Amino acid sequence: MKSKLRLKTQVMVLVAGGLALMIGIGILIQPIVWRLIAGAAVFVLSMMGVHYLLRPLQELGEEVSKIKPSDESPRNRVEQIQLDQFQPFSREVEILRVSFLQMKDFLISSWMELAATSHELEEARTTLSERATLMEEQFHEQVHELSETRGELKQARQDLVDLRDDLQEAKRQMAIVRATHSRQQELNPPRPSGAGKRILLAESDRKRRVLTKMALKGTGAELELAPTPEKAQELLNSNPYDVLCVDTEWVDLADFGASKQPDMHSVLLTSSDFPESLPIMIQHSMLSHVVARHEEDAICAQKDLLTTVGKIISVDRFGIEKYLSWGTEVKEQAILSSMGRGELVHGMEDYLKNIGIRRNVLSKCALVAEELLMNAIYDAPVDDHGKPLYNHLPRSVGVELAPTHRGRFRYACDGHFLGISAEDPFGAFHRKTVLSYLEHGFAGNTDVIHPDKGGAGLGMYQVMETADTLIINVKPRVRTEVIALFNVSPQKPKGGKRRSFHYFYG
Repeated sequence: MKSKLRLKTQVMVLVAGGLALMIGIGILIQPIVWRLIAGAAVFVLSMMGVHYLLRPLQELGEEVSKIKPSDESPRNRVEQIQLDQFQPFSREVEILRVSFLQMKDFLISSWMELAATSHELEEARTTLSERATLMEEQFHEQVHELSETRGELKQARQDLVDLRDDLQEAKRQMAIVRATHSRQQELNPPRPSGAGKRILLAESDRKRRVLTKMALKGTGAELELAPTPEKAQELLNSNPYDVLCVDTEWVDLADFGASKQPDMHSVLLTSSDFPESLPIMIQHSMLSHVVARHEEDAICAQKDLLTTVGKIISVDRFGIEKYLSWGTEVKEQAILSSMGRGELVHGMEDYLKNIGIRRNVLSKCALVAEELLMNAIYDAPVDDHGKPLYNHLPRSVGVELAPTHRGRFRYACDGHFLGISAEDPFGAFHRKTVLSYLEHGFAGNTDVIHPDKGGAGLGMYQVMETADTLIINVKPRVRTEVIALFNVSPQKPKGGKRRSFHYFYG
C-alpha cells in the first residue's frame, strides 16, 4: 500500500508541474487564440491530475474503512497500531484532497472567467476591426479628395500661368499699338476728327477686345464696349452709333444693328482669310468691310482697322495716301485709252524696280495693274442712263476714252505697303456686282459670268487673289476708286494669307 501511495504521490507531483508549466505558457502567449488553447490544456491536465490523485486516495480510504478491530489478538493489535500510525497521514491526504477539489473549483471558475474575457476581447477585436475598416475607408476618401483638390489646384495654377502669358502678350501687343499710334502721329498729317461720332465694339475675345479698343480710341470718336451679345443689343436699342465693329462669333449683331439703325456701318473683324468671310458678307447685306487680323502682324491689322473706321466717320474716303505713311511720293498718270495701258504698266514696273521691289512682287503688281486698268477702261464707263458703253467689246478692240471719261492710275510705296489704284469718273461699281465676281472666282468657276460682256468678269477675283487688301471707294455716279495693297515689309508674317476687303459707298 505504501508503494502504491508513493506512485500516486509522484503522479500528483508530475501533474502539478505540468499545471505550472501550462499556466506559465498561457500567461506568456499573447494572442487570444493561443491563450484559449493554453487555458483549455491547463483545464484538461488539471482535471486529469485531480482524477488520478483522488482515485488512489479514495481506494486507500476504502481499504482503511474495511479494517475493523475484531479481537485483541497480537496480529490485530499490530494492525491497530499500523492503523493508528496511518491516521495522521490519512488526515493529510484528506486535506490534500479537499485542496485539490478547491483547486478544481478555482480552475473551473477561472476557465469561465477566461471564456467570458475571451468573448469580450473578441467583441472588442470585432469593434476595433470595424473601426479600422471605417477609418481606412475614410482615409481613402480623404486621399481621393486631396488628389482631386491637388488636380484642381494644378489646373488653377496652369490657368494662372496662361493668364499671365495672356497679360504679357497683351502688354506686348499694346506696346506695338502704342508704337503704331506714335509712328502715325509722327508720319501722318492731321485727319478729320471723329469727335461727335460713336463706335460700338462687340468683340467676343477679351484679349483682342483690349487691343482693338486701343486702336479705335485713336479715331477720336466715342467708343463703347459690349462684352456680350445681349449687352450689344441693349446698347443698339438705346443709343445711336455710326460704326459697329463685330467679330465672326457675333456677326448676327450686324443684321440686328441694321434693323435698328439703317445708316450705321458694320465692320467684320476676323482671323480668317477672305474666302472664308465672303459667304458671311453675302449672307449679311449690311457688311461691307472685312478686317483680317494676323497674330504675327498686329500693326498692319490695327492700322487697317483705324484707317477703315476713320474713313467711315469722315467725309474723305478716296486716295491711296490714307494707307501709306505721310510724305510718301505718289506717282500718277491719266488713263487715256486701252492702247496706252501697257505703257502705264511698264512705267510702274520701272519705278518699283528702281526703289528695290523684288521681282516676284513686281510680277504680281503688273497683273493687278493690268486688271485695274481694264476695269477702268472697259467696265466702268456708262452713259447717262447707266448703260455700259464698252464692256461688251472684246478686250482686243481698242477704246479711246473721251476727256470726261478718263480716269487716274496711281501707285506708291512707303517700304511697308505698296499701293496701286485706278480711278474712273462714273461711280457705278455696286457691292452686289463685286461680291458676285468674287464668289464666282473663289468657287473655281472659269466660265464667263455675263455672256454679253467682252471679258470673263474675273478681273476683281484676280486682284483679290493676288493682293493683300482690296479697297473699293464709290461715290454714286461721280467717282469709283479701286485700290490694291501689298504688304512688302521684310517682317511680313510667313504664315497663311489674311486678306482684307473694304467697300465704301456714299
